[in-house]
Amino acid sequence: MLLRYTVLAGILFGLPIHAYAAPKEIRDACQHCPVMVSIPHGRYQRGIPLAETHSEGAPPDYDDPARPVHRVVIRHDFYMAKHHTTVGDFRAFVARTHYGAGACWENPFPDRPQSDTDPVVCVDYAAAEAFARWIGSQTEAHYRLPSEAEWEYAARAGTTGSRYWGENRADACSNANAADRSLARKDHDNPNDPIAFFPCDDGYVYTAPAGSFAPNGFGLHDMLGNAWQWTRDCWDAHYGKTRATDAATTTGDCDRRPIRGGSWSNMPIAVRSGVRVGVGKSTQVPLIGFRLVRSAP
Repeated sequence: MLLRYTVLAGILFGLPIHAYAAPKEIRDACQHCPVMVSIPHGRYQRGIPLAETHSEGAPPDYDDPARPVHRVVIRHDFYMAKHHTTVGDFRAFVARTHYGAGACWENPFPDRPQSDTDPVVCVDYAAAEAFARWIGSQTEAHYRLPSEAEWEYAARAGTTGSRYWGENRADACSNANAADRSLARKDHDNPNDPIAFFPCDDGYVYTAPAGSFAPNGFGLHDMLGNAWQWTRDCWDAHYGKTRATDAATTTGDCDRRPIRGGSWSNMPIAVRSGVRVGVGKSTQVPLIGFRLVRSAP
């Protein structure tokens, strides 16, 4: 079932080198199956320390949902989609299954149509799960949304700071599509406002085609910016009992789900590896999309 294997550089997390196989890319044999990147098992520190909140200039309680910081063990290798699910792939899903996804995703930005390679947005949690089942039905593999723990581990890719590319906000436009000078100009705002905008210009007002920016250390694109990403946990405002494994949280407010990563319109304090927001699972807005994970063979 696997069409393509590409060896990538390994990322270590302070564990012996023999603990990891070399990451690779795979794509199952279906027309709209996403390219998946292997993510090795390991461990990391999940959450946002107070020092980061202070250095980012965030309000004192802004990062409370991402505390306490705690160690998480990723017990198994898994695969994560290299990109967000795209408009073209989601359109094929709706056409072939007649899924009622609403109209928002077809025209989220009336003054700028999306391309087929842009990330699909305006999709709710149920639509994201339905798309995962559709992909899985065409393969011998299990596709699903990532748990929060898996998502943050994959986004950080061995880093411990606020963003996987480093602490210099001016580097954002090489690595992510977020609120920047191009957005400021459209909205007639002050592009030099350090709270509202990154101090650079990425050339995109709304979403950008998948893969337009540099990947993180695992080879994943747009883990920050472009579109928020659904995760499959039930929402718990303070990490609950501080889960230490990669399993999704199945208790709490299951009518709300965590979204991660920030979007094309979010200010710098929202576009960080540890930021988490809980939203109603029926939410359809031009800021939220998704990507899939797949069990390792």
